[in-house]
Amino acid sequence: MPRRQISGISLAQIEIARQMHGGLALWRTTENALLTLSECYPGHSLGACLVKAAAVNALYSTYVLAITRMGKHVHNVLQQERFRKITLANSIELVEAIADLTPPAQLDNAADLNTSSAPDQQRKRQFRSFASKFCAFFVDRNLFPIYDDAAREAIKLHLSSRDLDKSTTYGGFVKNLHRLRDRYALHSSDCVDLDRYLWLRGMYDRYERGDARVNRELREYFAGEPRELAALLGGSL
Repeated sequence: MPRRQISGISLAQIEIARQMHGGLALWRTTENALLTLSECYPGHSLGACLVKAAAVNALYSTYVLAITRMGKHVHNVLQQERFRKITLANSIELVEAIADLTPPAQLDNAADLNTSSAPDQQRKRQFRSFASKFCAFFVDRNLFPIYDDAAREAIKLHLSSRDLDKSTTYGGFVKNLHRLRDRYALHSSDCVDLDRYLWLRGMYDRYERGDARVNRELREYFAGEPRELAALLGGSL
């Protein structure tokens, strides 16, 4: 197997990702919709958690089938004493707690009943992508990096196998982000812009491989070979 080529990341590349985000209307609108929901429906009441959970799941396709049960679960987690004050120290614990949706003995109610998905809902799953996105948009955008498969793939382009935490936990993901920041002196970049860079970089890598998991907006954007793309990949404008 050929040795994986490791490339660096510069602050200029992260800035280009921020600019590219501004030009991708669907992505920008999706983020703004969730931020607007957070402003218009503050807090973590049961009703707020149900609506916000449904919005994240629908707009980001996080594949939570029993979304009513997940909304109740999020509310219950956020009411726990250990999460009354959410800080950097307990942020990873919060994401893992939300991600851990324990399967019920039977489906809760008709809102969660789907004959094609019922067996899947009774298997143990960890919804880390959903949990990180919920916390990013509805708890603290700069405290919770977004755990996403494309971002995790992009990290592997920039860290050697020796330096990479290979676990699938949110803590392992955050540890890898810290290593990226240390390795490439990225401490002046904020969490949101680094998220955007990693997602775009991971998606472009998929696009190059012909992976179907690239949405239409990005496929058309990459196919146009905009000059910003070369800069995103480490070239110059």
